[in-house]
Amino acid sequence: MGTPDEFIAWLDQKLREHYWTDSQLAQAAGISQSVISRARSGTRPGIEACIAIANAVGSHPIEVIVRAGLVPPPADWTPDREEWNAIFETLGDDDRENLLDLARIMRTRRKREERGADAKPKREPAR
Repeated sequence: MGTPDEFIAWLDQKLREHYWTDSQLAQAAGISQSVISRARSGTRPGIEACIAIANAVGSHPIEVIVRAGLVPPPADWTPDREEWNAIFETLGDDDRENLLDLARIMRTRRKREERGADAKPKREPAR
């Protein structure tokens, strides 16, 4: 589970990304600034506060709840996966399809590299 220090570091990162102060985050989340202040002093925010923070910063609520240390992460959970999900949810259909196309290309390239298929065959000299 996340520690208070890890949650604060994550929160600081989100504030930098949005160019927000604690007060601006609290306002955007519709919560009291004292919730943010208590989190900074090591008191874990409640689930409702985590959901409000997630909505304000564009993260998935599960990510914030796990990072706050309220529940252990699911077995297949990674912070990157949650961030990808949050980003994906904000995109329109065309952008989602473009992102999937790019991911498929990268996956195909990786599989080729793993098989050594990217090595160019040696050509015999022309006679």
